[in-house]
Amino acid sequence: MLKHFVKFSYPGIIVGHSHEEIAERKPELVTVPKEAFAYRFYDQEQTVVNGELIGGECKNYSRFTYFGKVYTLEKVKMLFPHLTILISNMECNGLNKVVQTRGGNWFPLEEGDIVIE
Repeated sequence: MLKHFVKFSYPGIIVGHSHEEIAERKPELVTVPKEAFAYRFYDQEQTVVNGELIGGECKNYSRFTYFGKVYTLEKVKMLFPHLTILISNMECNGLNKVVQTRGGNWFPLEEGDIVIE
């Protein structure tokens, strides 16, 4: 049976995650924990074999929905000139936009990602 999940991302030294099974992949039905800075949907085939729940590979990942603010490379240079590693990473990787999340983390903004300020 195909199950739907939402994966929440949390700030930390290494990004933490939690997962929740959901009935439908609809953003308006998701209650986002206040500590989470992003979420995305995915699906997984699951079956019970000899009383044990077996899960297949996670698939059909959605783009991320972030909670934060979008900055272009130009704005990062102007507002955060001290973030030289971020600026260098953006320039070297051809990133024109990043998002600073409400947790303070910076992530590349990819096509299809959504940012809620």
